Amino acid sequence: MTHCLREYVLVMLYIGEGTQEEHNHLASCERCAQQYQHLVHDWQRIEHLLRTPPPQPMKIRSAVPFPQRWVPITAMMVVATVLVVLASTHWSQIPLLEATATISPVDAVRFVETTVVPALFANDALPADVLPTPVSDETYVQAALDGEWPCEQEVSPSSLSCGVHSFPLFIGG
Repeated sequence: MTHCLREYVLVMLYIGEGTQEEHNHLASCERCAQQYQHLVHDWQRIEHLLRTPPPQPMKIRSAVPFPQRWVPITAMMVVATVLVVLASTHWSQIPLLEATATISPVDAVRFVETTVVPALFANDALPADVLPTPVSDETYVQAALDGEWPCEQEVSPSSLSCGVHSFPLFIGG
């Protein structure tokens, strides 16, 4: 035999199998003998580890330094209660402002209609051609019958392309 033995053959020799030619090569080749000795050492360590019982489980000490866990929780509850009581007495000492003027319900409604609603829904900054206009259902029915999707927008370089708009039902064409 002119070449060294593979690891598989060395394992087979370790477990007692192998040919006479492989045993002779192992006895004559220094490199194979060294690999075989490493293999024997590793297998013996594995066998020893498998035969020894597992280590005893370690007892983990509690991270809480107090033997009773309810003591710090109770202390926190007492501190929170004291803070709530102090805060409530502080806020109860501030006098509430009372309205001195009265307004009729009609004036309140008029104020809401003329001032609040226009302020909430102001769209003066938008150009009139960008605001959506409702599209009739007839346009969609006709497009469905024709087997296509209606284009709701006029074609212009500044507008969005057809089918890209987020709310096509509100854009008039």
